[in-house]
Amino acid sequence: MSKLQAIQDQVIVKLHHSEKVGKIYIPEKSKAYNADYYWEIIAVGPDEKFGLKVGDKVMGPRHEGKPIEHENEKYLSLKSKHLWGKIEGEMGE
Repeated sequence: MSKLQAIQDQVIVKLHHSEKVGKIYIPEKSKAYNADYYWEIIAVGPDEKFGLKVGDKVMGPRHEGKPIEHENEKYLSLKSKHLWGKIEGEMGE
């Protein structure tokens, strides 16, 4: 089994399928139009400057970054500066 590793200031994220993020409900209409997403960080590059780490839950625009597939799982690789924020606490609470 191989492992994904980010380089430079890139982060690799995996899409979270959740109806609710913290106290925010994701409307059905947003999902239908491929709106913005909520992710979990899988890998962080060594030049990432915002203090993100593996396991952090983050949010950002879907159209940024590059979709990748690894061992039948779908991920997205993007620069950390394109993320909007970090979600504290468990997703779906």
